[in-house]
Amino acid sequence: MADALRRFLDEDLGQGDLTSQAVVRGESAKAVVFPREACVLAGGEEAAAVFAHLGLKVARPVADGDRVPPRATVLAIEGDAAAILSGERVALNLLMRLSGIATATRLVVERCRTTNPKIEVAATRKTTPGLRELEKKAVVLGGGHPHRMRLDDAILVKENHIEVAGSVEEAVRRVRERFPDRPFQVEARSRDEALAAVSAGARALLLDNFDPTALAAVAKEIRARHPDVFLEASGGVDPDEAQRYARHVDRVSLGRLTHSVTAIDFALDLADVRRAPRP
Repeated sequence: MADALRRFLDEDLGQGDLTSQAVVRGESAKAVVFPREACVLAGGEEAAAVFAHLGLKVARPVADGDRVPPRATVLAIEGDAAAILSGERVALNLLMRLSGIATATRLVVERCRTTNPKIEVAATRKTTPGLRELEKKAVVLGGGHPHRMRLDDAILVKENHIEVAGSVEEAVRRVRERFPDRPFQVEARSRDEALAAVSAGARALLLDNFDPTALAAVAKEIRARHPDVFLEASGGVDPDEAQRYARHVDRVSLGRLTHSVTAIDFALDLADVRRAPRP
């Protein structure tokens, strides 16, 4: 991610931080970064790398994945004041978004495991372009499963693939013909489609856009016939209702963990400014 972090800095700096160029006259300083609310920390490694890239000394008293109370220092920075101010926004933006993802994920995982201790809570590919690696990492830090990173990671036959093939049976047949030794998963939108996919040879199903009651009935029927089938609930799963799905499946996946998460508010405060001697 080093190249990506440099791009993020270049995007924000442009030709240079005009305000700091005008105001800062050789001063050095110390700074602390902290959340204004409790969270699960993510992005600390990347935020520290932003400041280090600018030639600053950085300490990380808190590890990514740790719970952090409000106003606890997660980064301590020392060096050129202009460099601190130039890196501030990129570092805070990363901490805000990634900690939001990790915090939301941890909450859903903990709720779901009250009903199913073995449940996996997964992200989806509904991520921000350019940030997928970091957002998936934040999900893992929150205790979740990253799911597919790219289209070449795994085979998932979805609604539009079935539409192209003409039926779920034909879509499965084509997958097995092209990749006979690769495991695959099939998205099912109804009871009949789920049963057809299993009959065609699928051993992993993604039950898409079922309400919790309907999903429970379908999962029970499939388990009775094929106890080895891996079941995943996905499609519009509300984080507050995820545990209702978790009771009946092996995995719950939520696009909301990455596509509409609430950021955690972080701040940077300067302290101990050391002014350069005037000529």
